[in-house]
Amino acid sequence: MTLEGRVALVTGAGRGIGAAIAHYLGRAGAVVAVNDVDPEPAEEVAASIRAAGRRAQAFPVSVVNFYDSRRMVDQIISEYGFVDILVSGAGIATSGKKIIGESLERAREDMDLFCFAAMNLCQAVLPSMRTLGRGDIIAISSGAVEMVVDPKSSYGSNSGTYSMAKAALEALAFTLAKEEIGHGIRVNVVAPLATDTRMVRDGKARIIRKTTGKEPTEEQLREGSEWLSPPEGLAEAVLSFVSDPDPARTCQKVTVGLKMPGQ
Repeated sequence: MTLEGRVALVTGAGRGIGAAIAHYLGRAGAVVAVNDVDPEPAEEVAASIRAAGRRAQAFPVSVVNFYDSRRMVDQIISEYGFVDILVSGAGIATSGKKIIGESLERAREDMDLFCFAAMNLCQAVLPSMRTLGRGDIIAISSGAVEMVVDPKSSYGSNSGTYSMAKAALEALAFTLAKEEIGHGIRVNVVAPLATDTRMVRDGKARIIRKTTGKEPTEEQLREGSEWLSPPEGLAEAVLSFVSDPDPARTCQKVTVGLKMPGQ
């Protein structure tokens, strides 16, 4: 799988899933624009990719600042000529609240980050992709979406507006897939189940605090950890999509990982 000659922008790439994706795309030969709201981890990931003999640059920008995001894309295109891979992976953990107790402010925060920030970046990179006549957009969703709509699953009662916003992201991706297929642009969704990242661990701790009113114990935090999948598995799924030359491989969704008991 080679991505030589391609330029990828990966958001939320300072840690966890995003970092794994950035490394995989870099090893496959792509120039990688490493975006994260935190400058230090973004630069660490970019430096690690460069240390392996590949090209990468850190872009410490908050994707919910829509103006700065557009300027970031303009800068990448100015320096590297185009962007033909976009991985929308910036995210935050669920608040751990039920809908009845969730604030509209948090709902807007989830929608801004997962849906509107992704839409803004898609609008920014699509002209470049259309000029090339090719491109790949990957939306990093969540297995929570399909579990919430599954009547047999007990998951979702504390996912608040997280699942709602992720579902909106998927709708955005599938709409774009149909709109852009004539321009050679493929849009797909990769949905991780429980993944071994700091965000997942922080989210679990937050839910325990909300439901028990106490700080989580080490035993509570370790419970179910054997079901957590490494982020590299998701990075492989992303690489499989963007390296596949088949123009018809679009408007698809792949779920990566294991369902924990009760999900």
